[in-house]
Amino acid sequence: MRGNLVVRARRARPNPLKKRDIDRVERDLKSLVAGARHDKKSRAGQLRCVMIEELGRVASHEGNWSHPVTVEELLQVLA
Repeated sequence: MRGNLVVRARRARPNPLKKRDIDRVERDLKSLVAGARHDKKSRAGQLRCVMIEELGRVASHEGNWSHPVTVEELLQVLA
């Protein structure tokens, strides 16, 4: 995970990141994932997110508004 974050961050910022910046980003992402596990949409520890089809329209999944997602998928979207 750390390697991908560093590569993406360096592409986004012309200046190399310092170790403290990388550590802060990793801490923030871990906190976000931990909080998402306790979100009202999550079930049995499985992360779930609402997906937007278009403005004003939410995609349904098996009769539910929330879709199961992996930690990797969530981090990929946030990166």
